[in-house]
Amino acid sequence: MMETTSRLATWLWWVGLLVLGSSMSLSQAEAGPWSKQPGHLYLRIGQDFYVARDFVGPSQGVSKGANYFGTQTSLYTEIGLFYGLEFIGFLPYKYGHIDYEDSKTTYRLNGPGDAVVGLQWTPPPLERAAGFPIALRLTAKLPMYNAGLLAESAGADSINFPSLGDGQLDMTVWISAGGQIPNYPFQVFAEVGYRVRTELFFQGQPLFQGVQPDNPLTFLDTFVFRAELRWNFAQKMIATVTFSGAVPLGANSVTKGHINLGFGLYLPIAKGFAFEAALSPNVWAQSAARGASIVLGLSYNR
Repeated sequence: MMETTSRLATWLWWVGLLVLGSSMSLSQAEAGPWSKQPGHLYLRIGQDFYVARDFVGPSQGVSKGANYFGTQTSLYTEIGLFYGLEFIGFLPYKYGHIDYEDSKTTYRLNGPGDAVVGLQWTPPPLERAAGFPIALRLTAKLPMYNAGLLAESAGADSINFPSLGDGQLDMTVWISAGGQIPNYPFQVFAEVGYRVRTELFFQGQPLFQGVQPDNPLTFLDTFVFRAELRWNFAQKMIATVTFSGAVPLGANSVTKGHINLGFGLYLPIAKGFAFEAALSPNVWAQSAARGASIVLGLSYNR
């Protein structure tokens, strides 16, 4: 029983890191309340690297003994449609491996992760009346993998492998507002949202649901937030400081929570093209890995 519990904690550890990594990557790319004009777009190819050495449980207990390294290659876009409305899309491909210190074994897995699609609307009349942009955003997380396939092929040993995510549908609604600070080269915005975490699985359920059959799998809804300060300097270069997180409305072993502090840099290299980099340490976690992410990207903006 103790071995099964240990394996479950390690499996949850990895899933937590993937959720953390996805949220950090997407958070770095989002434009806040500024929606693209019709025909304008932002396109970013990103390469992220994650490391973590411990897992924080639902009661804030810390577990060690499994070292994780992972990468994520992603495509993110914002496309202006009409009248303050834009489309948002995010497609990731992930690789991860876990080194177990006690057994001296390594498990690896790679494949598509959780896609995110959404719409954001910055109503022009509201922006004119307020004097700064205010946006509403609706996004959906759509798994591009079968969360139960590994259990079918590897049996009980599957809980030792990395996972590509929880495998179910999430919906998040946001409100975002911000703007230029008068007489200073700074922009600031803040946004808050509510994430509905469902038990609607697309192609199978993770194995950990069967570990305790008398305790049905339940994902808790989550409060999400993000605030960012941007400093424009030296001919369109931008430095950013970001504070973001996802805080579940309660605590259990399968609902991940995290708060991140991010430092980013946007460096134009040619007309419309820029190099982007960010460092995002995790400052709080719940039922999730506690680690850090380095994000590199090449973007095009017009």
